[in-house]
Amino acid sequence: MSAPLLSPNLTVAQTLQSEGEVARVFIDRKTACVGCYLARFCTLEEVAKTYEFPVEELLGELQRAAYANQSSLTLTGAQNE
Repeated sequence: MSAPLLSPNLTVAQTLQSEGEVARVFIDRKTACVGCYLARFCTLEEVAKTYEFPVEELLGELQRAAYANQSSLTLTGAQNE
């Protein structure tokens, strides 16, 4: 199973719908995105600009977080069969 491809144009809300620990990335980076009422409007590019970190770095972390959970779900599912 492959991780969802994330783009700078996705909103925070769309990203948080991904399976995985993507919320943890926003929390660890000390953003206010998780639970923010603007999450459905702010893009990942806007978040990176607002918090002054490279958008590619944010996308990479989010991608790894989404993929890590999918890998564990696949392994867990295989063990239960």
